[in-house]
Amino acid sequence: MSGRYVRGLREVDPTQRELLGEYGLPAVVGVVDATRLIPDGRRIRVHGTDGYVELLP
Repeated sequence: MSGRYVRGLREVDPTQRELLGEYGLPAVVGVVDATRLIPDGRRIRVHGTDGYVELLP
């Protein structure tokens, strides 16, 4: 696992949120079109506390 986690709106799973929280991994769930807007390999910064994902250059 890369150390961060982003899931799309239709992919929200409360169990996953609990596990990520237990391991202290930043996570944002419920991002509309996340898998379409963030291509594989794209560098991102996940702001789990604030609930947003930043696309890095």
